[in-house]
Amino acid sequence: MDRHPNRTTVGTANTGGGGYQPEPYDIPYRAIVARKIENLLVAGRCHSATAAAASSTRVTATAMALGQAAGTAAALAHKLGTSVAALNGIRLREELVAQGAGPFTDA
Repeated sequence: MDRHPNRTTVGTANTGGGGYQPEPYDIPYRAIVARKIENLLVAGRCHSATAAAASSTRVTATAMALGQAAGTAAALAHKLGTSVAALNGIRLREELVAQGAGPFTDA
């Protein structure tokens, strides 16, 4: 988690109560598909997420995984002759699994 307080605090980031560590979860493909610009994928720290969700998704390892997903989605959409918005997220996940990406949750 990389959560920043929304107010001024005194002390260090290590003072105070314990942190919150979420259970593993998947990030939906729609979080990296731009709404208003056709065939644009946004990976890394600029994907769509709430402030709370971004606190765990903006870490480097997750940003790298989003980059792999975006690159794979772009290549797959090109191969299938479709737009990235029309690409089936399940088909993308299958391709990522074939590349050794993951692990993914069962949800």
